[in-house]
Amino acid sequence: MPPRRLVTPVWQDDNEVTECFLCHTTYSIFHRRHHCRKCGKVVCGDCSSREMHYFDNTPIAAPPDISQPNIDGNRSRVRLSKSNEIYKTCDECANEITMIRRALFDEPNSVVNQSDEDNTNGIKYTSREHTHQLPCSSSTTSLNRRNQDGASDSNLCPVCATDLLKEYISDRKNVELISNDDFEKFKEQHISECLVAFDFNTDHSTRFSPESTPKNKMLVYNIPPIPKPQYENIDGIQSASTSVDTSLVPQEKIEEEECVICLEDLKPGDKVGRLECLCVFHYKCIKDWFNKKGYGECPVHFLHK
Repeated sequence: MPPRRLVTPVWQDDNEVTECFLCHTTYSIFHRRHHCRKCGKVVCGDCSSREMHYFDNTPIAAPPDISQPNIDGNRSRVRLSKSNEIYKTCDECANEITMIRRALFDEPNSVVNQSDEDNTNGIKYTSREHTHQLPCSSSTTSLNRRNQDGASDSNLCPVCATDLLKEYISDRKNVELISNDDFEKFKEQHISECLVAFDFNTDHSTRFSPESTPKNKMLVYNIPPIPKPQYENIDGIQSASTSVDTSLVPQEKIEEEECVICLEDLKPGDKVGRLECLCVFHYKCIKDWFNKKGYGECPVHFLHK
C-alpha cells in the first residue's frame, strides 16, 4: 500500500480576497487581514480571535516567505503542528476542532460535561476561550478502549442500533448548540420515533428478505453462572432420599452453546448478544459481523437465505 500523502492547506494570497469569507466584512485599515493556520484562508480579526492547540502532526498553513523550494522548484513545505504551540484559527475551523474533541474525549455517557476534577486526564475547553490543555495518554487509552468495542452501548439506539452520538454531532452544525441535556433529548426523541415506527410496521415477515432492510434487534447481556444443584432431606424418609438423590445427579457434563462465528464455547460470564431469531453469539463477534454485513443480519440465517 503506498504511503498516505498529507494534504497541506494552501496559504491564501492577501490580494485574492477583498472581504472576510465568514462575516463578509470588507478589509480596510481598520479591518486587517489574518490567516487561519488550519485552512490557510484569509480571515478578519473578529472571525479568528481564537488560538488553539491542534492534534499532533496536523498539517498547518505556512507563509510563502518561510517555505523552501522542493524538487520541482515550487516553494512549498509540509509543516506539522507541535504539541506546545498554539495557532490562530478561524471560527469555522475552531468549531470543527472543538466538536471533534467533544465527540472523542468526553465520557461515553456524556457529550460535553468534562468535570474540572478530571481536567488532568483530558481536554479542558470552552467555546470562546483558548484551548488550555492537550489530550494526554490516559485520554488516548480511554479512547482506544472504547474503540475496541465500537460505539458506546449507551449511545446506540436499542431499536435500530444507530450511533446516536455521531448522528447528534453531525446534526448540530453549530458547536454552541451542543450540550449534554440537548443530547439526552435528542436520544429520547429518536428512540421514541423508532419505537412508534416499529410498532406500526406489521410486515415482519420480510425482515430477512434480501430486498428489505434488516431490522433484527439484539439483547446484550452477560451469561450468568450455572447454579449448583442443591439437595434436601425429606422428614421420615431420610434413608431412602440419600439413594434417590445420588441417582438423580446428572453424570454427563452440561453442554455449552457454541458461537458459530468464532466456534468457541459460550461460557458463564461471557458478554453475548441474542438476536430476535434467538441465535446467540459473543458480543464482539456479532459486532464485527454487523460491521461487515450490516446491522441485523444474523450469520445463521444469512448463510441459509
